[in-house]
Amino acid sequence: MKAFTGRWRGPLAAWAIRFAMTAFAVCCLAPKSLADERIESGQVCLDPPYEAGQTTAEQDVAALVATARTLVVDFPSLDAILQEGGPSICLSDNLFSEHGYFDFEQFHIVVSAKLTGAKALAVLLHELRHADQFRVGACPGAGLSMQENARAVFAMEADANAVVLLVAWKHKVDGDSALWDSLARGDNVADIAQRFAGVMLTSSDPADAAAAAFEQW
Repeated sequence: MKAFTGRWRGPLAAWAIRFAMTAFAVCCLAPKSLADERIESGQVCLDPPYEAGQTTAEQDVAALVATARTLVVDFPSLDAILQEGGPSICLSDNLFSEHGYFDFEQFHIVVSAKLTGAKALAVLLHELRHADQFRVGACPGAGLSMQENARAVFAMEADANAVVLLVAWKHKVDGDSALWDSLARGDNVADIAQRFAGVMLTSSDPADAAAAAFEQW
C-alpha cells in the first residue's frame, strides 16, 4: 500500500473545491437550534482549550478532543476548528436515535455519551466538518426552495462523511486502522468506505476517493 508523506492540506483542499461546486447558496444563516428543544441536564461541555475539569465526564470530553486533535493535525481546516474560538464540545446522555449534532446557533458540538472509542471519534470528526462548513459559509441560504434546501443538506452530510473517510484512510496508511475499521464495519457507511478504498487502491488520489464517497452517499 502506498504511503503518503507530508500534510494532507492539498487533498482536502482539492476535495473542498469539488464540494463547493456541487452548488447551493453559500451564506450561512443559523437555523432554529436543536438545543432549544432539548433537556440540557445530562450534558457536559468544555470550551476551548478543552482542558479537563474535576469530573469524570469532563475528563471524558477532554480525552475525546485530545484524541481527535491527533487525527486532524495534518488536516489544517479541521485542526483550526479545535483552536481558540472553536465550538463547545459536549457529551450528552440525552441523545437516543441521534449519535451527535452541530448546533449553529449555540456553536457547540454534541456527541452521544453512549458512544466510545472510534465510534465517538467518527461522530466528533463528522460534526467538526459541519463546523468547518459553517465557518466558510458553505451551508443553505435563506432563499432556497424546499427541494434546494434538501439537496444542500444532503450535500453537507455527504461531504462530512467523505472527509471522515479521508482522515481515517490517512491514519490507516500510517498504521493506525482503528477508525477506518470502525467505519468499514458500520452499517451506515460500510458501502461508502468500500467505494473510497477501491478508488484509493486504484488511483491513490484522495480527492478522487472523496468524490467517489460523496457520490456513493
